[in-house]
Amino acid sequence: MRADYLIYKRTLKNGKSYNVKFWNQETQCYDKRYSIGSLKNQLGDKALNISTTSKAGANAIVRIWLKEGKPQKSGEIISEYLSKFWKEDSDYVKSKKIRGRSLSSDYLHNSFICIEKHVIPFLRNCGKEGIYLSQVTPGLLEKLLTSLSENNNLSSRRINAIYQAVTVPLAEAERLGIISNNPAKRVQKLTEKKPERKILTPGEVKAFFGIVPEDLRLYGINMLAATTGMRLGECRGLKRQCLHDTWIEIKYNWQDSEGLKSPKWGSERIVPVPTKTMEILDDLSKKNPWG
Repeated sequence: MRADYLIYKRTLKNGKSYNVKFWNQETQCYDKRYSIGSLKNQLGDKALNISTTSKAGANAIVRIWLKEGKPQKSGEIISEYLSKFWKEDSDYVKSKKIRGRSLSSDYLHNSFICIEKHVIPFLRNCGKEGIYLSQVTPGLLEKLLTSLSENNNLSSRRINAIYQAVTVPLAEAERLGIISNNPAKRVQKLTEKKPERKILTPGEVKAFFGIVPEDLRLYGINMLAATTGMRLGECRGLKRQCLHDTWIEIKYNWQDSEGLKSPKWGSERIVPVPTKTMEILDDLSKKNPWG
């Protein structure tokens, strides 16, 4: 007959300890191991005088855990799952790379900061830092949005970015079968008040480029972007060897956190360049002390 849990002994340098695996009804298998010591710590006074170094003590702690109605499944603690999800060596990042959809270091870093600076403190303050993924509810996510909204220093756009750092991991957890349902599907993002964007008038363009700054690089990068449509990272990553008489070969993209890399989504291409822009680039190239 299948047991509701299995106790495992671990031999350590300073003695022995025990772990437990709970049966997961959804996946029909035992979840990953959990330390008996961690269960005891979460139970507090209810397991204060029970030893974690004997199998009898381990069984006693697990029985109290089950009696208290503590979670027995879904293997991942929400705070731990979110913290490791956005690291560059995470399974999620690796899965993107093998599918040719690498994520920038800036995106990963910003998402990680969203979790560490806003989401983890929220979970800690409401006593939910140690809950399992399967216990995350639409109500908890709604409270997160409300809590962030009460911070007057955060715009709706910023709040949605923080929320996305949570919803993407939850969607991935559902895709992989870690949770059966994604609670984020039932919670909408905030409505963003996007500023109206307009194209510069010919007069504004003439006025903008009519003032040449002391640093010719600033003038050159604006002229390059305006006349070619190149991304900022592509402009910063432009090499002398990519300049030709009337066109530019776009092969590189510079990011501060990663250095020189390929253009976004592998969009290497050739673009025509006006004579005036090419003259500025030639001048900058000659003044470049690093060749």
